[in-house]
Amino acid sequence: IYIILLESFSTHLMPSMGGEAIATRLDSIASAGLSFTEFYANSFRTDRALASVLSAYPGIPTVSVMKSVGKIESLPSLPLALKDAGYDLTYYYGGDINFTNMRALLAAGGFSRIVSDTDFPITQRLGKWGAHDDILFSRVEHDLASARDNSAPRLTVIQTSSSHEPFDVPATILPGKEANAFAFTDSIVGRFVDKLSLTPRWDSTLVMLVADHYGCHPRNLTSMRDRHHIPLVMTGGALRRHDRHPRVADRHCGHTPRHARYRPQPLHILERHIRQLIPEIRLLRTPRRSRNARYLRLSRHRHLHRRHSGK
Repeated sequence: IYIILLESFSTHLMPSMGGEAIATRLDSIASAGLSFTEFYANSFRTDRALASVLSAYPGIPTVSVMKSVGKIESLPSLPLALKDAGYDLTYYYGGDINFTNMRALLAAGGFSRIVSDTDFPITQRLGKWGAHDDILFSRVEHDLASARDNSAPRLTVIQTSSSHEPFDVPATILPGKEANAFAFTDSIVGRFVDKLSLTPRWDSTLVMLVADHYGCHPRNLTSMRDRHHIPLVMTGGALRRHDRHPRVADRHCGHTPRHARYRPQPLHILERHIRQLIPEIRLLRTPRRSRNARYLRLSRHRHLHRRHSGK
């Protein structure tokens, strides 16, 4: 299982979602894989986003849970649940892993191997935030190729950073500084997925691509709903249907069709552990109680329940 956190990405970079032709590789992956078209960011900063993605903890505007060691240690953890199921955990980030106490969150979540800026020579740390995404993914590819035990299941989380301000990247793909930075990260991620698809383990691989928080492009969005509209895209051999027909009729899921039934092992395991964090979640089907309901677990006996009328 690979979780790729896309810094500041939004659906407004994807033509298939009505956006600009900037993240064209992500768009093509979404077209061939599984794309959740009604997915929204939980917060506006990466420190809140990591707790949301890895621990299902709601982003709080004025408080970062990552800065409280006591709270971090008591958070539920998707990586830790997967570790208990036999997965090896690795986290990759080209920047400072101690920023806003990130290392403590990852250590509490079971990550025994963390690769960050200090694992790269100074000559490769040329961005404001550390090593650029091309260097970062090259390191991931090198580690995967040299891994001794290819039989053990793995959870690999990769956090990008090149599409963060000041948007200085070592390549020119599109005009405009911001658009070019997003296109740069998009091209690197697309290349990585292409290489993964050629490996022997692709048939049992699930890749999840999700923005870390709300989008930073375009700047003129005034609607909070539009600003928080982000991509969640899945791909990999594990997405093939558990029957003779590998193609799924509807891969773009606002409400996932009931006939689209998946039972791939990595995705089944992932959904089971997500439901341990948020019992109401059904990753690939709508909750039985209401086709238009969305639930967020706040405590053992208290829930936030919001209904959307036909949206």
